[in-house]
Amino acid sequence: MKGVLLPVMLNRLRAHLLERIDRLSEGWQRFVGNHPRLIHTLKKTYIERKVMPFIEKII
Repeated sequence: MKGVLLPVMLNRLRAHLLERIDRLSEGWQRFVGNHPRLIHTLKKTYIERKVMPFIEKII
């Protein structure tokens, strides 16, 4: 059971985080305009500073 449950939970977490990042990037785009490289940098920074430490705590 544990072998099946963990991948399902991780997949749900991944989907939730991707949805959250998409919503944030829409807000950033409204704020800074259409600058794809800046939006990409903001996403990367957000993932490095907020998402990865959270995932490392779980793992």
